[in-house]
Amino acid sequence: MAEIVGVTRQTINEWRNKNLLFAEELARRRREIFAETHKRLQILSEKAIDVLESNLDCDDPKTAIKAAQLILKFAAVG
Repeated sequence: MAEIVGVTRQTINEWRNKNLLFAEELARRRREIFAETHKRLQILSEKAIDVLESNLDCDDPKTAIKAAQLILKFAAVG
């Protein structure tokens, strides 16, 4: 980040530790990025489940079994 804005890493650390406005904006942006990433992961997860589901009905029994195992493994996590 320091290189992008043309300052030293020390300056960024000082801003983060001593400048309340900067620290709040940094925290807000991090939350925003996290929320965007979380949303993308949800969408990708749905697509991944669709792929696994389609493999349950494929002609290759090994592929179907592997898909079923993965679905059961991840279902147990939740």
